[in-house]
Amino acid sequence: MQLGKSIDLVRKGTGGRCLRFLCGAVLVIFGQWEVEATHIIGGDLTYRCLGHDLYEIRLTMRRDCFLGAPLTEFDNPASIGVFYGDNFSLFMELLTPLRTDDTLNQHLISDCTISGNDVCVEETIYVDTISLPFYAPGYIIAYQRCCRNMTLQNVVDPLNTGMTLVTRISAEVQMTQNSSPVFGEFPPIYICVDKPISFDFAATDVSGDSLVYELFTPFLGATDPLPRPQPPPNPPYDTVVWATPYHLGNLLGGSDPIRIDRHTGLITGTPILIGQFLVGVRVLAYRDGKLVTAVTREWQYNVRACRDVPIADFDVSSLLNCHSLSVDFTEQSQHADQYLWIFDYGNAGSATSHELNPSFTFTEEGFFDVALIVNDFDSICFDTAVTNVGVFESALFSNFTLDIPECAEEISVHPMDQSDDPHPDYVVNEWMWILSYPGVQDTSLQQNPIFTITQSHDGVLLTLIVTSSNGCTATSSQTFDAHIINVPFAGDTLRICKGSSILLIDGDPGFSYQWSPTSSLDLTIPSKPIASPIESTTYTVTVSDGICTVTDEVHVFVRELPEVEIPGQDTSCFGAPVVLNPVGDTEFSYSWSPAGSVNDPNSPSPIAQVSQTTWFVVTITDLTTEQCQSTDSVLVVVPPDINLGAPADTTYCETPAITLTATGTGLEYIWYTSLGKPIGSGAVITVQPQEETIYILEGRDSFGCEVQTTVTLTPVLFDYTPSEDQRICRGETTVLSIQNNNLAQNLTYLWTPQTGIIGPNNLSSVAVMPLVTTTYTVQILNADLGCTAEETFEVVVSWFDPPELVINVDEDTITLGESFILSTNQDPNLFFFWDGPGIMNPNSATPLGTPASSGIYTYAVTVTNSDGCKLFGSISNLTVVNPPCNMEDVFIPDAFSPNDDGDNDILQVYGNFISALELRIFNRWGEQVFVSMDQNIGWDGRFKGKELAPDVFGYYLRVECPPDKSYFTKGNITLFK
Repeated sequence: MQLGKSIDLVRKGTGGRCLRFLCGAVLVIFGQWEVEATHIIGGDLTYRCLGHDLYEIRLTMRRDCFLGAPLTEFDNPASIGVFYGDNFSLFMELLTPLRTDDTLNQHLISDCTISGNDVCVEETIYVDTISLPFYAPGYIIAYQRCCRNMTLQNVVDPLNTGMTLVTRISAEVQMTQNSSPVFGEFPPIYICVDKPISFDFAATDVSGDSLVYELFTPFLGATDPLPRPQPPPNPPYDTVVWATPYHLGNLLGGSDPIRIDRHTGLITGTPILIGQFLVGVRVLAYRDGKLVTAVTREWQYNVRACRDVPIADFDVSSLLNCHSLSVDFTEQSQHADQYLWIFDYGNAGSATSHELNPSFTFTEEGFFDVALIVNDFDSICFDTAVTNVGVFESALFSNFTLDIPECAEEISVHPMDQSDDPHPDYVVNEWMWILSYPGVQDTSLQQNPIFTITQSHDGVLLTLIVTSSNGCTATSSQTFDAHIINVPFAGDTLRICKGSSILLIDGDPGFSYQWSPTSSLDLTIPSKPIASPIESTTYTVTVSDGICTVTDEVHVFVRELPEVEIPGQDTSCFGAPVVLNPVGDTEFSYSWSPAGSVNDPNSPSPIAQVSQTTWFVVTITDLTTEQCQSTDSVLVVVPPDINLGAPADTTYCETPAITLTATGTGLEYIWYTSLGKPIGSGAVITVQPQEETIYILEGRDSFGCEVQTTVTLTPVLFDYTPSEDQRICRGETTVLSIQNNNLAQNLTYLWTPQTGIIGPNNLSSVAVMPLVTTTYTVQILNADLGCTAEETFEVVVSWFDPPELVINVDEDTITLGESFILSTNQDPNLFFFWDGPGIMNPNSATPLGTPASSGIYTYAVTVTNSDGCKLFGSISNLTVVNPPCNMEDVFIPDAFSPNDDGDNDILQVYGNFISALELRIFNRWGEQVFVSMDQNIGWDGRFKGKELAPDVFGYYLRVECPPDKSYFTKGNITLFK
């Protein structure tokens, strides 16, 4: 669907020349009134689906509020027509009131950049809701108004050209509850001649449809004789006639025509003519490649001549001058021809200047707004730039003191601020400290910071920059050497052998040193003292670089010669590793020999491994000094090997008592379980394991060397799993089996009795089908060891008594309405399930079968016993015949007594097969006193609400019976009291 030619809403317009001539004539005759009548400058018509066939209709209208006459105000109400989509006849008229609270007066006044008359645009939005029942050809929604601005240049006779806003709600829209695309902002009212335009016209679509954009020719609308038709005329609608040389491909003229990107909606082009021009855009919504709906918007472009406006700008020699009241100004404006400087902007008595780049000296300290006002050549456009400038003759000074309280491991620098601003109105309120030395620059904004230096540096520079509350700054600096004073003791404790000397530190000779005690010290060089104490002594030293002082101490421990006790002999069973000197003192160093027989000849407790008896010698040295040494030795004895004479592993049948005997000589024996629990001593032990068991045999010689081995006894026990006893129905087959759980055992099988066994009886599993309950036995043989076992299985067989199912029926032919009585030869306490026509109780042993129509029928039954066994059977050729429909089936009494005694009070027709009847009763004069067409409605002896006297009455009776039989009779009835 397209709005336009593709849906026949467009009627071809008349020739442009004729209309243009007519327009001119009208203007000559009516003059100024027609100018005031113009007002329509654009709008659009959209809809939103609310569900349940409800649609919100939204009409946006724009008018010229300068040129529009009083009669051309917004319609109140606006008449929106809804037309059938096939024959274009009117479905309904929607009269939508004017929402004055939603009307936007957009007075757009020409500024200095645009030449020409002012333009005023007024906009309002009409919103209303309609209900549209589904209609396959769809609906067309339209609004018409007259007239357009006569100043339009690209439309023939615009004063007599109205506007029609149109949209269509198709069948697809109605079925999918779709909403139309929604437009964004209108394009700008003004555009500049010879300036490229770029406007994003992109619409949004809540239904997620794909949108395509195109320029379109707007529709003609109402005319001057009937400017606001109510309702609008029926579609189709003509389109406006473009004035030569304008056309849809070039709406504004020029070599860069206006165009719209069909995918993004971006409008571009360059206007080259001043004037007013009509533009229309259509947005088409597609879903799955199919056009669903389309909406349009039209508006007027006002193309004006634009000019470059002056832009004020200037530079200042210094925005804050703290040492002078004079400032230099340099203008940097654009498109400016006249200049006015105001040096105290906002003060009516301010000094001014028209110089291009003035210098100005203020008469007092402070901050001032300096403004530059620039004009173009005809003083129409101007611009102003304002900058705040501060001028002072500041006496601010920066100063600080320096303290270094810590320098042992790192240097702590504590400066203290001494700065001040003598000016009574300002104070120091900002501090910037900069501590710098090679490779490092540290800063702080605190008034009295703390800096940390981790390494010694000469020539450290500390700078303080202070800022007053007026923004002025002052700087001061100090340079100092920062030393980390490190007393280079080798440790907290130094060790020497008694009678030896030691250098306490190798210090920096540039520092001063004070030692205590001085006895036993050689202080020829204070930074390199030599201590020779005869007993352990603690020495204290104070070191200073002239700025920072550090105190430290060291303890000299005086050692005697090392005294150690090493075991003289050890035993290596079978050449096993032996730890020499297990409790070695780690305060000493060790040297073992022969070194090749130990894992570490310098270990306090090395591991020795030899194949024969060997002596080891060790030299022990005090770690604190190499002068303290002693020597010792140890013998490692290697005894001969041990022969346990252990019994062999054994495998046997079942679990008899077994005697184990060890045959070694000169040994002590102990027997253990595999978990290490002792179970006996000596060379002989008797055991009786119930399963494969590992025993540990340990033998010990006279040197204490031990040897262990294992003896495995394996009693062979059957490892299999028999199947369960079985319960089956007679005629069924089941499987009995032995599962060999250990394929290493070689088992054979023999099943008995042979009765009921299907196939060979020497396999691990057999299929059986006994007729009666039977016990089966299987003999199991371990073919390798000769062991046997036996298992029995009971197979319980369930059956019916009698084994055959017989179905009985009382009658094999019945009349429709009667029932077959069914039964069997089985125990009625079993479970039954009957299937057949008219079975009301399918689980009864003797159900009734009552067919609903004549025919030949079959009934089937399934009988189930408590074991779940089933018997099946059926009976056929049971016949149901229709009734004869005569006096055998239909009966009417020849007398009744309606005396309210509860007996024979109502005369009724009886019959089991009556499908319809007609009973008429007459008195002796032939007058009908009762009639009934329903077998359930009988005669109570009344006529016209009164009881009749006893008498004889005649009757006619006609009945119908299924399937298509009828019966007629007549006779007399006697009424008694």
